[in-house]
Amino acid sequence: MNRSEYSFGIFIMLLTVITGFLHAAVYIGIGGQIFYLNVYSYYFFLSNVVYFAGTVILAKYFYKENYKPAFYTLLLTTFFTLLQMIFLYMMIADRNLGNVYFILVIFLLCFSMFFGGSLIFSNASLRKWLKPAGILILTTSGFLLAISLFALTIKDNATLWMLEQASRWISLSTTLIPIFFVLNFQQELKSTDNVASKKVDTRYVIFKFILLVAFLASGYTFLRDSYMSHYWQGKNQEKTAQMIDLFDQKTFVGSKGDSLNYLLLKPIEFDSTKQYPIVISLPYGGYEASAAQVLSENENRIKYPTYIFVPFCPDGEGWGGVPDTPVIDELVFEAIEALDKEESINPDRRYITGVSRGGYGTWHFITARPDLFAAAIPVCAEGAPSLASQINDVAVWAFHGEKDKNVPVSGSRDMIKAMEAAGKSPKYTEYQNEAHNIWYQVSTEPDLWTWLFSQTKK
Repeated sequence: MNRSEYSFGIFIMLLTVITGFLHAAVYIGIGGQIFYLNVYSYYFFLSNVVYFAGTVILAKYFYKENYKPAFYTLLLTTFFTLLQMIFLYMMIADRNLGNVYFILVIFLLCFSMFFGGSLIFSNASLRKWLKPAGILILTTSGFLLAISLFALTIKDNATLWMLEQASRWISLSTTLIPIFFVLNFQQELKSTDNVASKKVDTRYVIFKFILLVAFLASGYTFLRDSYMSHYWQGKNQEKTAQMIDLFDQKTFVGSKGDSLNYLLLKPIEFDSTKQYPIVISLPYGGYEASAAQVLSENENRIKYPTYIFVPFCPDGEGWGGVPDTPVIDELVFEAIEALDKEESINPDRRYITGVSRGGYGTWHFITARPDLFAAAIPVCAEGAPSLASQINDVAVWAFHGEKDKNVPVSGSRDMIKAMEAAGKSPKYTEYQNEAHNIWYQVSTEPDLWTWLFSQTKK
C-alpha cells in the first residue's frame, strides 16, 4: 500500500471513531428515539459509508500483508454487519423482524470474536497495534454475546433494563477500536519512504473532502435534533412529576393476585351526589400520559369535571397491540370496573385515549372490551383492522401525522377504513407534513374535549 492509501486509512478510521461514538453516545442519551429523528436515515447511511470504506482499506491491508485469518474473518464480519444494518433499517418500519435481527446480531458477535482472535493468535499479532485491537474486539464482542444470550433467560424487567444499559456502554467502548488501526497505519506510513509512494492520489483527496463535508452537515443536524429530543424528554418527565403530585397514587390487586399501580384524580369541587365521567389516559411509558397532563390543568379541571385514571406502564410491558410485548390489559379492565364500586363514576361515560404505545392500547381496549367505553381518541397508533367490526357503540376520533416514522400512518388509515367498511362512522384527522410528535396539535383541536365529553354510551 502507498502513502495515499495509508493516509486515507488513517482519515477514514478516525471518522469511523467519531461517527460511531456520536451514534452510541446519543443512543445512551435518548434510547430508541434515535431511530426516529428526521436526520437519522442520512446519518445512518453516512456512518455505513464511512464504516465500509474503512473496511475496504483494512481488508486490502490484511490481504497485502498476507494476514489471511484476519482477512477472511473481517470479510465474514463485514457481511453480517451489512445484513444487520439492512435489517435494522427495515425494523424501523416493521417491528416483526425483531427475531431475525436478533439472530443476525448473534452471528455478527460470533464472527467478531473470530476476527478479534485472528488478530491475537495469527501472524497479524506481530504488528504492535493489531494485537491490542484484537483483545478489545474479542472481549467486547464476548461480553455483548453473553449479555444477549443471558437476556433470553431473564423475565425480570429491571434486570433486562440493567443488561440493556450495560450493552449500550460496552457498545460505546467498541467505537474506540479503530484507533488501534489508526496507530498501525501511522506506523506503516512512517516506514513508507520510497519516492513513488509519496505521490498524492487525488481520488482519495476528493473522497475525503466529500465525506468530511457530508459528516459536518449531517453530524451537526444529528446532534441538534438529538439534543432537542433529549430536552423534550426531560420536559415531559418534569410535567409528569408535577402531574403525579396532583393525583392520588393507588394500587389495585386483581383476581389473579397481580398488582397494578395507578394514579387517580377526582373532579374539582367534587360532589358525592353526582356521577362523573372518567378518562382513562394510557401512558406511552411509566406515568407519561399526555391527555392526563392536559386535563389535570386547573383551567380544564374546572371546565371538564371528570375523573382521570392513569395506570402505570412498566418497562417492557404494554397495553396491547404492540408485537412481542407482554400485555396487562385484563388487569386494567378489572381496575376500571372496580372503580365503579368505589367512586361516583358514570359507567356510560368512560373515555379512553393514549399516544403511541398508549394509542396502540386505545385501539386494543376498544376492540377487546367495547362495552366499557363510550369514546376513544387513539393518537399515532395502529390497531387490528380485522377486529374493527367489534367496536360497537364507541365514538372514535383518531389522529396521525402523515410523515410519522415511529408508527406508519397506515396504522390509523387502515383502522378507519375497516371501521367504515363495518358500518361505523369514526372521525379521523391527519396532519400533513407532521411526524410522530403531534400531541400539541391534537390537544389544541378546538372541538376535541367538547366532543369527547359529549359522548354517552348508547
